[in-house]
Amino acid sequence: MNIHIKIIETKPKKKWGALSVKGEIQINDFKETLYIPIEWWNTKNYLTQWQEGIKRLTDHDTSCFVVAIDNPKLRKFIEWWVLYKVNNKIYVQNQIIVADIYTERIGNKQFTVQSCYDFIPERGEPYDEDGNKISEWVVELI
Repeated sequence: MNIHIKIIETKPKKKWGALSVKGEIQINDFKETLYIPIEWWNTKNYLTQWQEGIKRLTDHDTSCFVVAIDNPKLRKFIEWWVLYKVNNKIYVQNQIIVADIYTERIGNKQFTVQSCYDFIPERGEPYDEDGNKISEWVVELI
C-alpha cells in the first residue's frame, strides 16, 4: 500500500499559534507537509494512532490518520485523512471537522486515539452539496 505518514522534524515550533511538529503524508506520488499541533495530543498519541490506523485496514473497511486536534474546550477543530477500503482499493479523503460539523458529529463525546474511528462518516457521493468534486486519492492494495 502506497500510503505513508511520518513526523519529519521532532523539534516543536510555533505554527499558526500552536506548538507543532512537522510531518508529511504521502499518497502515491502526492506529498503534503503537515504541521501537527502537540498541545492537546502529544507526538506519541499521533504516532500510536497512525500505526493503529494502518493495522485497522486489515480487518476493517474504514480507518483514519488524525493529523491535528485542538482542545475542544478552546477550539473545536480536527483535521484527519479518512481511508475507505473498497474491494482492492483504498480511497483517501482529507477532512476538517470544525464548529457546527464538530457539534453535530462529535458533540460532547470523547475523541481519543482509541475512539476516533467511531466518528468516520460513510463515504457517500464524490461531489459536495454545491456539485464540486471531492478531492480523493486512490491507492491500490498490493
